Amino acid sequence: MADDFRARTSKGADAASASEKPPQCQNVSPAISAIIWARQLSKKIESNLAAAKSLFRDVPALQRLVSVA
Repeated sequence: MADDFRARTSKGADAASASEKPPQCQNVSPAISAIIWARQLSKKIESNLAAAKSLFRDVPALQRLVSVA
């Protein structure tokens, strides 16, 4: 997630293609839009990780997933 955020926000506005940029909110600066996007992405990851923990608690590979996230 951190690498994706850096990749999408480190390039200049003109250098990155539309698919590489964080979505732009209306009436909000690009920096604030990037923060909003990152927080939404973080919450989605937390939600998916919580679901994975409850569904796959007996799977050994879950610990590796938790350590990566």
